[in-house]
Amino acid sequence: MNVTYDPKADAMYIYFSDKKSTKTLELRDDLLVDYAGEEMIGIEVLDISSKVAKKDITTLTLSMPAMYAA
Repeated sequence: MNVTYDPKADAMYIYFSDKKSTKTLELRDDLLVDYAGEEMIGIEVLDISSKVAKKDITTLTLSMPAMYAA
């Protein structure tokens, strides 16, 4: 898993795979999920600084159930 932040776009991207996206679903105006076929490969959170203090964006800790961990 890899997490990046683009300050110009104010977006955080969580990568689960290096595969290329074949489709993107917009769950909300600020939340997109990328798929390669049926496999979820990434999540993009837009306008992230409205959800997390900018000083904390680079130190976020993400937790997920073991079944999703690589």
